[in-house]
Amino acid sequence: MDKSSATIYLAEQRGITQADQSFRSWHTFNYGDYQNPHREAPGALRAFNEDTLAGGQRMVHQAAEAVDILLLPLVGGITVAVDNGKSQQYVEAGSLLSLHLSAGDKYIVENPFEVDLVSYLHLVIRRTTLKTGLALHPFDLGQHSNRLLKLAEGAKSYQCLIGQFDGRSELNQALDGTFKHSYVFIIDGVFEVQNRLLHARDGLFLSQIQEFDFEALANNSIVLLLNLC
Repeated sequence: MDKSSATIYLAEQRGITQADQSFRSWHTFNYGDYQNPHREAPGALRAFNEDTLAGGQRMVHQAAEAVDILLLPLVGGITVAVDNGKSQQYVEAGSLLSLHLSAGDKYIVENPFEVDLVSYLHLVIRRTTLKTGLALHPFDLGQHSNRLLKLAEGAKSYQCLIGQFDGRSELNQALDGTFKHSYVFIIDGVFEVQNRLLHARDGLFLSQIQEFDFEALANNSIVLLLNLC
């Protein structure tokens, strides 16, 4: 019996947290004060947010458990500090920063620009390894179009991939035996995934699958794929 299922998460239905004009965060799944019984994050995923920081602003976060934090700038760049500032990294569009944190660890995300807004994806994923620290993962979508690039992964936990596609480009994505679920997030453009039409900032969670198909319907469409156990 086929136990696979699919759930669409439309961009305009995301939760939102806002602090004056300095910070805004859109939440696909439950996070902080945003709680919805139909928005529980699946598997090891704890949060999938799109954050915006005004010029010169910063946000301080604390890990509630051992997690990997994935920070992917969409517009501009951010400075990230952990361990009371002992480890600090600037990350710009075209790079992903992964933080491997223990329960109670704090991390600070800051907009280093005086005026310009910055925007970034902010993912929180429970981890089972003892790995700590941070790692920068640069990538070049223009040099590797119409394919998926692996950005980061956690042993027996998750795998994060990204790809930029030309219009009408198709791909069949198979999951290896470790993963049974995928969360597909459209960063830019339009895709058809498993016969479902998705626009920018829409998401689709696919459960109990071994493979799925998607097609870009516009040039320079960008998709983020998070495979989960």
